[in-house]
Amino acid sequence: MAAGTPAGKEAASYMDSGNLVPNSVVVEMVTNRLSEPDVQQHGWLLDGYPRSGDQAEAIVQKGIQPDLFVLIDVSFSTIVASPVILSMALCMLYCEFVGAWLDAIGTC
Repeated sequence: MAAGTPAGKEAASYMDSGNLVPNSVVVEMVTNRLSEPDVQQHGWLLDGYPRSGDQAEAIVQKGIQPDLFVLIDVSFSTIVASPVILSMALCMLYCEFVGAWLDAIGTC
């Protein structure tokens, strides 16, 4: 959005009106950025994205194929016992319920 791309402007219009940004717009922003020369040269790491199977399928259909996925599976008791992990988990839940656009703009 900061770059002022058409997809970023479209995302901003959704957020400014209090609506969730549709997957199609988010996928376009992600695939556009991952196609940039600096990203192609240095590689990339996505944290918390894709958030759904639909998003994962959409980026693959756009030609973005991750080399590796890392899933960190933490038990509920471990989450509750660690204030840092608990705060991260609560933030992710908050973002999930309020909307994935919070993640996109870096709120969580």
